[in-house]
Amino acid sequence: MYELISKRFPRLGFYVNGERYKFYNGKLRTDDSKVVAVAEKLEGVEVVNRPESKKEPEKKSEEKPKKSAPKRKKTAKKSSDK
Repeated sequence: MYELISKRFPRLGFYVNGERYKFYNGKLRTDDSKVVAVAEKLEGVEVVNRPESKKEPEKKSEEKPKKSAPKRKKTAKKSSDK
C-alpha cells in the first residue's frame, strides 16, 4: 500500500478519473498506482512508503523436519539369558 504525505496542504483534495481523493491530516493511503502518479505531480506531496515489488516470489522459511530421538541399540543376548 502506498502512503503519501502533504505537509504544506494537510487537507488537499484532487480528482483521478472523476473520483475524488483527499488527504486527511496530511496523509493518504492507496493501492492505486494511478492515484500516486497524479499525487506526485502536486506541489508538496511526497511518497513515504511504496509497496515492495512482487516480481520476486516470497521466500518461505522452510522448516526442517524434526529428527526423532535416536533409536536404542539392541544389546546382544548373553549366553546366561536363555
